[in-house]
Amino acid sequence: MYDNDTLGTELRHRMLAVDVPPGGADVHRAIADGRHANRRRAGLLTAAAAGVTVLAMAGAFAVLRPMPDRVPAIPPPASPATGCRPTPLPTPSPARDGHPTRLSAMDPAGRIFAGNTGDQPVRWTDGEPETLAGVRGEAVDVAADGAVLGTDGDDLWVWRDGQVTHLERLAGHRDAVGLAINAKGQVAGYAAGATLSDTVPVIWSADGAVHRLTMPAGAGAGGGRPAMARDIADDGTVVGDVFGVPMRWSPAGAPGPLRGPTRT
Repeated sequence: MYDNDTLGTELRHRMLAVDVPPGGADVHRAIADGRHANRRRAGLLTAAAAGVTVLAMAGAFAVLRPMPDRVPAIPPPASPATGCRPTPLPTPSPARDGHPTRLSAMDPAGRIFAGNTGDQPVRWTDGEPETLAGVRGEAVDVAADGAVLGTDGDDLWVWRDGQVTHLERLAGHRDAVGLAINAKGQVAGYAAGATLSDTVPVIWSADGAVHRLTMPAGAGAGGGRPAMARDIADDGTVVGDVFGVPMRWSPAGAPGPLRGPTRT
């Protein structure tokens, strides 16, 4: 086996052994012309550098012109915002060492919060933390009455007053995602199949039963876009989108598309 040095030496020897016929080029003339071109290029570069120096000096004189008599006034700094101060929330006791605590949801009134310490859901009411016993995973939303919607991988759950309700799956769909909960315990979300086009907007009633929302006439295929219910009001009104079209469902379940803004 040959190393790189050995192969390079052999290749160089073989190239030198090739008998190359003489050419008609005047090598000495080419060298002289090249040197002459280099001298011309050096002269041009020197002249260009002198021009740049003159321009730079002219720019310096322009910069050093006297300042105008009237200088625009600098506005005073904005006063700090008032009435909006951070309030640290206490962590649950006992704290789980090494597990960060974060907030992820809030009720409509801004009084009840939900989040996690590690994989343990936590609810704060008027600043006081409470560990949600019987569930794991991530808190998703909080209703006005303090009910918490959460998920633990394949399991969707609602925690209310210490009671846990697990939400059903829609038949024929492998995944279920809950996005919002109202004060009646109804949950809005969607059921998903293998593709984004294979999604169905659904709601869950307070007992955990799943209900498919009516698709509008002429909805057609998804074309790579999902269909889902994103939020639900306390009266049961649902909003979401169907394959890119914003949609509203009445409390009775009737769908109605929403118009987008008019382009000007």
